[in-house]
Amino acid sequence: MLLTSSPLPADAAFFTFGWEKEGAVVQEQTEISPTRIYPGQSVFFKRRLQVAAASLPVEHVAYRMAVPYLPDFDGIVSWTPLRCDPSTGCTADPALRSQVSFQGPVATRPVSFYTEADYLWDYSRLGVWNPGFGIGDDFELRATRQARPGVYYLRFQLRFDVVNLPKFEGIKVYQPEHVILKRRGAVTPRITITNTGDVPIRSLAVVDEIFDGWAPPRNLQGATVSVLGVDGAEYSLGKQDYTIRIAETGRLEVVVQNFESTAFGRTLDKGWSLWIKYPMNFDRKADQHIYSGRTFVTAVSPQGAFTKSSFTTGLIVKE
Repeated sequence: MLLTSSPLPADAAFFTFGWEKEGAVVQEQTEISPTRIYPGQSVFFKRRLQVAAASLPVEHVAYRMAVPYLPDFDGIVSWTPLRCDPSTGCTADPALRSQVSFQGPVATRPVSFYTEADYLWDYSRLGVWNPGFGIGDDFELRATRQARPGVYYLRFQLRFDVVNLPKFEGIKVYQPEHVILKRRGAVTPRITITNTGDVPIRSLAVVDEIFDGWAPPRNLQGATVSVLGVDGAEYSLGKQDYTIRIAETGRLEVVVQNFESTAFGRTLDKGWSLWIKYPMNFDRKADQHIYSGRTFVTAVSPQGAFTKSSFTTGLIVKE
């Protein structure tokens, strides 16, 4: 990327970058105007950074830009951090000034006949950037009155770490597995979500489809939420440790917001499981024998990275 005193057909230049690392992509769009700069004047930058919708979450984001320094530029003399939203665009947010640090110049080094200076933006305090998250800034780079005509090269570098995602396996069984139609008795679904990865799980949300023609008990009496250890030991969670409800969609929702704040007292580590069981009553008059439904799971790490998945199970009703 360059700035030049040569005539260009447009008043602004637009650049797009795709910074990729281990499956995570941060997209950058930068507008520079004007494309010609004269001694004592300024060049303005509009930069937008966004995690690609299909990529992995990222964290520890830092942006470094190297520009010509003495005697051509005073440096970056103004900076406005922006918070970006897909529906409303990017707007100035004064609160970001305490969360995003800007430094410059942080390092200088001689390059040919001028000195190059590094300017650094550190976004680390913003935490995890999940897919779709956007941030931006506007800033001004001012030329000195002694700036020389010619071509100026700008160097850009974006650094970030890929957030490790939680991994889990889910299984759902029924007790009993076969229901006798004429009895139309209760069945107890038992859902087990096991952490199979090295990333601890801080919170879990489980959404279970209840079959058409079946219903949970009133006030969800008889529902149990526990943690199962690697050795099979069971740690019961109190009613204050989780939320459980039947949503308007008819699905059962169980959320453990923070395992460390429960009676269990710590994150759900590799090999440990969340265990949910609740009675489900048969009340269908129609002659249906096979039922199928999905269970949706969202697991969140202590750093805020999340994984969503679902699995399907079935139930058979016998004559």
